[in-house]
Amino acid sequence: SEGNIVHAECNDYEGKDALYEMLGWEGGSFSTERGKRPPKETIYEGWQSLLLEGMRRVDESKPIYKNKLDQERDIRGQKFDIILGKLLNIKGVILVAIFNAEGFPHASKINDKSNFKFSIKEIALVFSNLLKQVELVGEDLSLDRAQEITIEFENNALLIITKIPEKEDYLIILSDSAINLGVIRMETKKQKRELSTII
Repeated sequence: SEGNIVHAECNDYEGKDALYEMLGWEGGSFSTERGKRPPKETIYEGWQSLLLEGMRRVDESKPIYKNKLDQERDIRGQKFDIILGKLLNIKGVILVAIFNAEGFPHASKINDKSNFKFSIKEIALVFSNLLKQVELVGEDLSLDRAQEITIEFENNALLIITKIPEKEDYLIILSDSAINLGVIRMETKKQKRELSTII
């Protein structure tokens, strides 16, 4: 109103809190409606001080990194989180994880709604032992390293272990056996390509 910000709403926030929330957004677009009157006034400060305070809050909310390695690790973790989230959203998926060949987990996600009772440390040990056994079988049969292992269990569970292209790392998916294998393989193929650029 007359060049001043007099009201803001965003989710459950109102007034300055709503404005500061919006100032923290990355990207977006504006639209205007001329002649509109605000439903009420909740902001009484000048736009300059609001903008300065908003930018200060944005700066404070950004993580402070000790060094470039910490920053790269954090960015990599965020990318892992996005990829694993996509796989976990497939109906029937209980757990997704990325492990290296020694059984060390890079990242993992467990479906909150599942009854899965094991920790990622326990899974790491089981996974490491399973990989060693499969390698021994491959050696005994004079075969190359396994690219994918699929095991169906009697209690309606399915374990898929698939090697990430050009890496010594594996993507693990545990799901119920009612899952559509074609869908999971297609999505896994896409995400493995992405993972090979991150690891």
